Amino acid sequence: MACIALSLLQLGALMAPRHPTVLEWVRQMPDAEIGPIRISDSSCGEGSGLYLTEAVSEGALLLAVPMRAALTLEGAVGNARIGDGLEACRCSDGDRAALAGLIAYERLLCEGASKSWYQPYVLSLPERSQGDTHVLHWSMEEVELLAGTSAHSECLKLRAR
Repeated sequence: MACIALSLLQLGALMAPRHPTVLEWVRQMPDAEIGPIRISDSSCGEGSGLYLTEAVSEGALLLAVPMRAALTLEGAVGNARIGDGLEACRCSDGDRAALAGLIAYERLLCEGASKSWYQPYVLSLPERSQGDTHVLHWSMEEVELLAGTSAHSECLKLRAR
């Protein structure tokens, strides 16, 4: 039985209360285990996360998800429809870029006529928020405020990818 066991902190950023079906999706998988958790909005800022519904002992298993439910690099480059393109992306831009491409592809399937098997999970991923401050989302005017610093050239390199 190959599973991924994730901690509360690892999963907290991945779940959104508008899509609680992700836990039902996992629950239907053989070898999945779901402990005493619920999905709720965060009281500590933006977003949502998994919260305990009862006290647990240290080391208690909160969630075990079978490996077949994981979006992986191997699954990305092995995808019959887009694997070659994702392999080229991986070679030029790295593993994360290929995985991001796979997630984008699965997200597009969720919005189209053909549905993704990963739909409950993909729809639970956070969308860009108003407070997203990553340099990829900055205007060129904001980027130019860094002119004359080493951060300026690093920012331009990131945005050029």
